[in-house]
Amino acid sequence: MQLQRSYADIDIVIGRKDGRAAKRALLELGYLPNERFNALRGDRRMLFYDTVNGRQLDVFVGTFDMCHKLDLSDRLTLLPGTLSIADLFLTKLFTAPMYACANSSTPPSSTAVTLSSWAATSPAR
Repeated sequence: MQLQRSYADIDIVIGRKDGRAAKRALLELGYLPNERFNALRGDRRMLFYDTVNGRQLDVFVGTFDMCHKLDLSDRLTLLPGTLSIADLFLTKLFTAPMYACANSSTPPSSTAVTLSSWAATSPAR
């Protein structure tokens, strides 16, 4: 049995002071920024598009903030290249009610990782 899943978006968490460097790295990798969204909310969250693979990249700056807030800024360095399993679980645990409330049968399709580990393995080109 093979478990396959398509990923419509990818969540990345960066440190509060890493926004400019992350933007520069993503542009160099060929990602297109959502200029308007990033200008309004870039201190908390940025959006980029991987047009080659048809994915959206959500960059959370220090805090994972969807239907709940999870401050990850002090937890980004606990493990190399990823969040702890507990932190990943918390990002998914609290998004489930949002999908249920929207009467959607589609579960969230993204995984939070740190920028450095993701960029090393998933360039847009």
